[in-house]
Amino acid sequence: MKKEQLMIAAVEQFAQFGYEGTSMAMIAEAVGIKKQSIYSHFKNKDDLFLAVCKQCATEELAFGRHEIGLMKQDPKQLLVAYMERFQQNEASRFWLRMMFFPPQHLEEELLNMVEQYIDSLEQEATDYFIHSDAVTKKIVPAQIAKAYLALLDSIFVELLYGNERRATTRLEASFVIFMRGIQKKEEV
Repeated sequence: MKKEQLMIAAVEQFAQFGYEGTSMAMIAEAVGIKKQSIYSHFKNKDDLFLAVCKQCATEELAFGRHEIGLMKQDPKQLLVAYMERFQQNEASRFWLRMMFFPPQHLEEELLNMVEQYIDSLEQEATDYFIHSDAVTKKIVPAQIAKAYLALLDSIFVELLYGNERRATTRLEASFVIFMRGIQKKEEV
């Protein structure tokens, strides 16, 4: 049994039942081992949970960076890709839920992870908007990136509380307004 197998099972259990509803016994059963075997890899449930969160944050940031690299002149790319990822990737759904609903006793540690993730994603988006020929130079690229990530936040909220249809509707409406505000016009 490998540590990676434990982490995969932990993501599945935490995603389905949350931190409070998941026990080490459930994770062990999902992997087909005795609960005590987990402790050769992780000190306790908190240690396992934080390791899973850290791995998910790293994977989500790598995904975000990759998608930003694919955006070229279409900033909508990242937003659509995150919606699709949320629907198809359990680790992504887990990370998103933990960003919004961390276990109370781990909140400070998780919020530090979330802030690092958001700051890194914001820097990637800022770099994209700095180099984009399609956006106005009258607005500071960092402000454009913050507004862009606010669109992503609204989509995340709809995916968590609403559904894919509502998230798509919100994306379509807000993206049009966003683009009108940042598009390059005759700049003198």
